[in-house]
Amino acid sequence: MNWDQLPVIVLEGTRRHWPSLALFLVTLAVIAGSLVARYLLRRRWRAMLEQDQAELEWEPAEGQAEYDQQALALIREARRAVWDLPETRLTLTSDFLVASTLDLVRRIAAVYHPHTDTPEFEASLAQSVVLAERVIIRLHRLTRFPPFRLLASRKLSEYQRFYRLYRQLNDNPLVQALKRHRRLYRIVGWLVSARHLANPFYWAGKDLTREGYFYLLRWFHATYLAQVGREAMRLYGGQAWLSWEEEEAARAGRRLFQLCAEWGGPSAAEWGLLVGLLAEMPHLDAQARLTLLQQGAAGRHPASTDPVSELRSHRVKRWYRQALTRLGQADPGQAPEKERCIERELRLVPR
Repeated sequence: MNWDQLPVIVLEGTRRHWPSLALFLVTLAVIAGSLVARYLLRRRWRAMLEQDQAELEWEPAEGQAEYDQQALALIREARRAVWDLPETRLTLTSDFLVASTLDLVRRIAAVYHPHTDTPEFEASLAQSVVLAERVIIRLHRLTRFPPFRLLASRKLSEYQRFYRLYRQLNDNPLVQALKRHRRLYRIVGWLVSARHLANPFYWAGKDLTREGYFYLLRWFHATYLAQVGREAMRLYGGQAWLSWEEEEAARAGRRLFQLCAEWGGPSAAEWGLLVGLLAEMPHLDAQARLTLLQQGAAGRHPASTDPVSELRSHRVKRWYRQALTRLGQADPGQAPEKERCIERELRLVPR
């Protein structure tokens, strides 16, 4: 072959087979995009795991700091184990969730009650029910946001069908025989991939189905175990709040009732506003907000003044300023000292 004619041959081949070449280039772009997305997703996953300390950190109870650190280490270990779990064992069944929950609860209970054979039974029945209720509430709230909304909207039968199909393919005698010879298995995989080299839909579908499914599943399980671990620490460690943000939000909510009591409130209009404000309160779950309302209605809020000047959470400070402003606009002229109390309180809230 005359090498001088090579450019002409390449151009002629490109002109004749440009659809195949275009599909091949699109396939390469899809593969490159999938690899980049997978790399970024793995980095994001690892970064999320490394942020455990910040996500799970709260003010330790008196004399419990050492136990809390041990329990935190168990939660981190459980979350990392999800990442290393084989895909054949990764399911979304009630049996799997219950087994992982009981295992983590037992291990955390043993941290706070090391001299008991059955440390998980150191909690009362009512406390155990509250733990389950809090976990369910947090999971329900979690499934309303992406990417977990995609998981929550599917029927469990679809997951079971997908998992059975995956197991059937994975347990096929031919596949098992190939897996015993890793090099041969890898070569067959390369041949199958080469067969679809000019099919970008194959590569996009492969990553969007199998890889995406298992990534979402791992993320869901890790988040679920984190919630279970937090509530177990609250239960067995005697923690009132799981984070300093929760404690500050509760302090700001109690302070609203204390402030209303200074001018003889809350009135009927102010009560309606307080219910709406507490429903919008950040960091607290529904049960904690309901408890604040019950304590406020019964007048059981602490008599001492909660210092709002020490608030650190930006979300809590923003919520409290808005609450004070809206409270001042509700039921105007009710009490002459109301406006003065709110203006004084607004000056105390740090910027």
